[in-house]
Amino acid sequence: MKRTILYIAAALSVFSCKVEDGYYYRQLDSDRLEKYAEGIYLSYVCGELDMMMRLLDIDHFISLSPEEQRESPLAGKVFHVDGNTLVIEQGFSEARISTGGKRLLETGAGWTVENFCSDMGCSYLQPSLLYGEVACKEEGVWEILMRTSDSSECVMEITMTSDDVGRTGKFTVSGHEISSDGYRSVFSNTGDAFSYSIISGSSDITGILSIDIYCRGLLKDWCVITCRGEAGNNIVDYKVSR
Repeated sequence: MKRTILYIAAALSVFSCKVEDGYYYRQLDSDRLEKYAEGIYLSYVCGELDMMMRLLDIDHFISLSPEEQRESPLAGKVFHVDGNTLVIEQGFSEARISTGGKRLLETGAGWTVENFCSDMGCSYLQPSLLYGEVACKEEGVWEILMRTSDSSECVMEITMTSDDVGRTGKFTVSGHEISSDGYRSVFSNTGDAFSYSIISGSSDITGILSIDIYCRGLLKDWCVITCRGEAGNNIVDYKVSR
């Protein structure tokens, strides 16, 4: 059995765009720019994709019978506090999901998610505590708003086909992050949408992500990441302004 699912996700994460020291602009080497670009890719592309897959898995888990739940990999990690609330164990932390008593697949469902972190981690600088609002607008269409303490945001649109073997599909991503020292990075996929394939826990991602780094409205640096998935390995190439 196959199903096609469209996600529309808006997510915020905690980052620092700082690419200089002191009060003057400092020349950066390519290694520092590549490291910064890698962090955005891991958080906004890999991390957000992973988070969406986990929310789907949790939604499926709560639909199982008690006997089936005991056989699930999520057994002992997902707990019902009451008919409207789930607690998810994440290592040393817990996430809390308010479901309103509805499955995420139901049109009109609205979930709120607190302290949720994806397996990839929500930030490449530090663990992040996220607040999210997830709404099923119509069959197969979700809108997700994620927040942290910073003013970063990301909008992701994912089309997914799922079967008993794995999940494949395409997604677009765009957003920005703003640091406390005034830097703003704007990123988006370039050209065609990203494509992905998640089979037996391994993911292949193919696409191009462009990042422009601004200060006081002026473009200071840029990075372009080209990703290609090969047999469960994500190969990443970088082009940078320095």
